[in-house]
Amino acid sequence: MGWDEKYFTSRWNLEWTALVNQPRELTPRIWKIIRPKLEAILEASKAAELKMARQARLLQRRSELIPIWSKFVGGMPDTQERWLMPNLVDAGSLPTIADMLMEDDTPLTEERFFARVDPILSDVGHFQRTVKRDLVKLLTPKKNPPKTTSRTADNVEGDVDLTVLDNASSLFYCPTWNCGQLFGFPAIFAHSHVKGASLAWDALKHLIKHAGEAGSIVLQVLKIFGLAKDTHSASLNELDGRCVCLCGHPKFRAPMDFIPLVRPDLYSF
Repeated sequence: MGWDEKYFTSRWNLEWTALVNQPRELTPRIWKIIRPKLEAILEASKAAELKMARQARLLQRRSELIPIWSKFVGGMPDTQERWLMPNLVDAGSLPTIADMLMEDDTPLTEERFFARVDPILSDVGHFQRTVKRDLVKLLTPKKNPPKTTSRTADNVEGDVDLTVLDNASSLFYCPTWNCGQLFGFPAIFAHSHVKGASLAWDALKHLIKHAGEAGSIVLQVLKIFGLAKDTHSASLNELDGRCVCLCGHPKFRAPMDFIPLVRPDLYSF
């Protein structure tokens, strides 16, 4: 039939064995009947072989990506853009990199990578916008989307107002079950449990939870401080070490940072 023997299945394939181990002489009539069945098995075997080869090649290319991506991200300044960079799992799924990983018999080198850095950065930008949109959706129920104003128009992605992420009341819980720390945006992405996660964003985003109760406490505290409810989270850094709870409990008399002050579990005594 002209097939490479590597695509021949083993004797454990009962259908193949039954077809080739004919008790009768192989006549043209019998061959006409069994040949299409044998070729169908060979086609399936070839597809499986090619799939395994692609998977092996992808594993090799991903191992080549690790030092290159680490160098690429490590060379960026420690800013929001770096915190929001895709991890290795997501980096391998960026369209430009994914194409390079799947190219036949072509190792992924720094030279090839940096020759395509512009489209890679474009893919990264799209990924980061997706992350922001997903977080905003956690903060804003569909039935009550934020209104777009002239102040926020430049930061709107479709029907999602990205400026919501900057509000001091926009807080998230660390997804690690035994951590539970509170973070604003983008600080949560600098947290070791998120930064070091080996999950794709599509999986990780379902683990990050909106700290809605803490957000309500933030709004109360902002009101006490005489600050607007959409106060930018960065502007509250100057309050760190100067916040004092007036509940009178001896445990909370010492000055504290703003985020610990608004933790809901602080008041579970």
